[in-house]
Amino acid sequence: MKVFSSSVSTKTLDRAVIITGILAVLVTVAFVGYYLFDRYYRPPAPTALDAARSRVEEMINKDPNNASVRITAGLIYREAKTYPQAIAQLEEALKLQENSEKAYVVLGMTYLDMGDKDRATENFGKVVEIGKDSEFAGMDSNLESAHYFLGKIYLDNGDLDQAIENLNLALSIDRTDSDAYYLVGVAHTKRGEYEDAVKAFNDALAFVPNYVEAYRGRAEAYDLQGQVVRAKTDKALAGLFANDYDRAVSEFKSIVAEAPEAADAFWGLGVAYQMRGKRDDAIDAYKKAVAADPKHRQALGALSQLGVKPD
Repeated sequence: MKVFSSSVSTKTLDRAVIITGILAVLVTVAFVGYYLFDRYYRPPAPTALDAARSRVEEMINKDPNNASVRITAGLIYREAKTYPQAIAQLEEALKLQENSEKAYVVLGMTYLDMGDKDRATENFGKVVEIGKDSEFAGMDSNLESAHYFLGKIYLDNGDLDQAIENLNLALSIDRTDSDAYYLVGVAHTKRGEYEDAVKAFNDALAFVPNYVEAYRGRAEAYDLQGQVVRAKTDKALAGLFANDYDRAVSEFKSIVAEAPEAADAFWGLGVAYQMRGKRDDAIDAYKKAVAADPKHRQALGALSQLGVKPD
């Protein structure tokens, strides 16, 4: 007959003591954590977008039949990426003001954000229908936006003729739209019209001299024309304005060593040096750009800003 001892082994007692200690520590940590959370935690401050959303919701409650407020709400909800709410507000705006170009533009942009190009095209098309025959069509910013986005959609879909037509219509309203010029350049490149592409990229860069995508687009057009030095220069300029300074400097030096007539490469080298605080080196590079091309607008402008006359 077996006799079972009622005593607990030393190992069991040790394990119990350890577990009790761990539990005590966990309880203490939990209490301290709760105390600190309760005492010191503050919820994050509302963002500007949160504040705008709260404000516009108050305005809707006070004046639910105000189409402009509904459109503003649509813009805010779109910015917050709460697309169903944006669409609901914009549709309410159109019930109140059925020919609101602004509402249709924002609705089109919202559907475009959602990836629904068909509904986006439909809404931008309504803006064109409403505004195309207006006496103010030539200064209608909503009509300009509609043509721009239609051009972008057609370009994405491969309908290059419609893309160029709509982008040029947008540019007929706003001649300073560098993004429209850039897309025209992309469309011409796709059609094999490289000289037209270069001209469009030049126009984009005239308004935004650090437009990285435009340099890349122009580099592609030059490459396809076999203009190797210009293509290399534009690739280096794209790198420079994408903040890859060291690599850009190395590429510019290589280009001017090979082609000392490359005024744009000297100008880019000057910009890179100036960005790095190397004033004397920048001035020397700008002067070489002007020596290669006495009418180089950017290099002449840079020298003027530095208070230096070209040689």
